[in-house]
Formats: sequence, C-alpha cells, structure tokens
Amino acid sequence: MDSKIKYRPDIDGLRGIAVLLVVFYHFEKIFLETKIFQGGFVGVDIFFVISGYLISSLLFRELKISKKISFHDFYVRRIKRILPVLSVVIIFTLIITHLIFIPEKYTITVKSAVSSWFFFSNLFFWKQLSTYHAEESVNIPLLHTWSLSVEEQFYILFPVFLFLIFKYFKNKLLISIFCIIVLSLILSTYASFNHPSANFYFLPTRVWEILFGSIIAYFEIFKNRKFTLNKFKVFLTLLSLFLIILFANQANEHTFHPSIITLIPILSVSVLICYCGEKNFITNKILTSKFLVYIGLISYSLYLWHYPIFVLIKNLNIEFKSFYVVSIVILISTFLISSLSYHLIERPFRNKIFNLKLILSPVIIFSFIIIFLNFKNFDYLNNSSKYSK
Repeated sequence: MDSKIKYRPDIDGLRGIAVLLVVFYHFEKIFLETKIFQGGFVGVDIFFVISGYLISSLLFRELKISKKISFHDFYVRRIKRILPVLSVVIIFTLIITHLIFIPEKYTITVKSAVSSWFFFSNLFFWKQLSTYHAEESVNIPLLHTWSLSVEEQFYILFPVFLFLIFKYFKNKLLISIFCIIVLSLILSTYASFNHPSANFYFLPTRVWEILFGSIIAYFEIFKNRKFTLNKFKVFLTLLSLFLIILFANQANEHTFHPSIITLIPILSVSVLICYCGEKNFITNKILTSKFLVYIGLISYSLYLWHYPIFVLIKNLNIEFKSFYVVSIVILISTFLISSLSYHLIERPFRNKIFNLKLILSPVIIFSFIIIFLNFKNFDYLNNSSKYSK
C-alpha cells in the first residue's frame, strides 16, 4: 500500500473557492460598501474541513501501514509548509507598519506578529477585539492569522490524540472522533449565543469542522470506502456548491457562526470532498478548472498576503480618482505577489529535504528576533510616555 495520497485537483479547486471567498470578503470589508460576499468568512470553514481531511488521510494511512506515527516527519512537514512564507509576511508587515503607523498602532502589530509566529494569535485577538468584525480590525494587518493558529493548535494535538487512541483503544477511534464532533458542535452553538467572540476564535468550538474531514478520511483509509453516487451525484454536488455560495452571500456578522447553522456549508464541503473525485461530470469540471486549481495551489500564500496588503493600503489614506480601476490593480498585484511567493518561497521549501536540526535553527533565530522587537517596542512606548509627561 502506497504511503502517498493520490493528488486530487478538485480539492485544490475547493481551496481556490475558499480563498477567493475570504479575499473578496476582506476586500469588501476594507474598501467597499457592497455586501456580495458579506459571509465570505465561510471560506475559512471550508479550509478547516479540507485540512482535517488531508491531514487525517496522511496520519490514518501511516497508522494503517506502520501502526505508528512518525512525529518527527509530521512536524517537519508542517514547519516546511507553514513557516517560510509566514516569516516573510511577518517581516514585510513589520517593516511597512513601522513606516506608516503611529507607535500605538505599530505596537499591536508587533504583538500580533509574536502571537502569529507562536500560534496563539486567535487567543490574542480574542482579548484585543470585541469581535472579529469590529471596525478596528482594518488596522490590524495580521488579524487573519487567527485561523492559522487554530489549525496549528489542532496539528500539534491531533497526532498525539490519534496515536494514544489507536494504541490503547483502537476500535474506539471513530466513535472518539464522532463524540468530539458532537460535543464541539453543541459547545459552539451554545457559545454563539452567549460568548460569540470566544466562539469565533477558539479551537474547541472550531474542531468539529476540522474533524468532519477526518471522518471522511477514516472511511476512505480504514474502511476502504469509495464514495460513489450515480443517480444523484450531479444534483447533490451542484446543490452543495450552490449552498456554499449562498451562505457566503447571505451570512453576515450577525449570523450565529460557527453553530449548528454552519452545518450547511460544512456538510456541503464534505459532499464535494466525497463525490467530486470522480472525473467527467459538471461539478468535477468546475472544481478542476485550471483557474480554480491554480488559485488553490497558491491559496496559502494568497491567504497570508492579501490581508496585510489590503490593510496597509487602506492606512495610507490615499484618495483615488477612480477607485474601481485601483481596485483591479490592488487585486491583480495581490495575486501576483502571492503567485511569486508560492513559486519562490513556498514550493521550494516544501520540496527540499531538511532534517529537524537544520530547520529549527532559523526558526529559533527568528523567534528571538520578534521577541526582541516586542520588548524593544515596549521600552520605546514606556520612554515616550515618560517624556510626554
């Protein structure tokens, strides 16, 4: 049995849709007053399901073949995938914000850079902002990294959880995942009414979305289940695609999300993952179009770059005569930068072979640099406040 997962271009197409929804949602929020993609934040939820499916497929296949998990290999892959582009985006953001922001605004950028690098930015922004949709969010160029922190927290914990359950309660793996999904969904529905900000940012209220992908992977790997649907395949997959777009258009900052309502896009994404691997029908052709697949390939770089670019341009306070023309220029530039980032940074690092020691050295150095910047900025603000008195 091959340890590698068969490449599915339709999954990249789904990624492409997810990142486009997020990009256009943020673009509208920062620059425009339209509400076409007012629920485009659902793109993050799509990413969660896809991530759960792909990561679980890798881990389940490894467990099935070797009865163990190579934590070293898993975390090296995660570091290679996540940190190179993230570090460049953080450096860029810190340099530009230092040039254009007043010290008070630059301070939160430095602090958010630290929290983003150490994957607790979801907790940081929960403490800093009243809600994700708050007005002040357009001044925080690394706000979008909250979702990356949620995923990385999951990546840190999930392999350990899988290993322990598989070793001591092998036959209880599926029911364990299912129970966590139910508990997390109940918690998120409750918290959406009572603690909406924490509900939006926290892993315990988001993990059910990720684990939906894990359930699909479990049946594919351990049960050798091939999801086929002959009679209603076209209708069901097109309906799922339509429901995702509809949710992105109709949901808004007042929607109780994530909650039981979020089952609509989550189940829709799950259907597409299950049934769109088959070729030569309309939904598969849509998802495997060259445009969507390429956007999916650069989706991580595009996700990281778009929000800092939008926020920094917004804070330049430049008045444009024809903003529609400028909008096109901003979007095209963002896509070009993201494409270059994918080809020059992301893909080369992913394809190279590194041992853990070689990877950890620059990671540790960069960690000390941003911690130093945080303390230096803190001292600067303290001294400024003393002189102002």
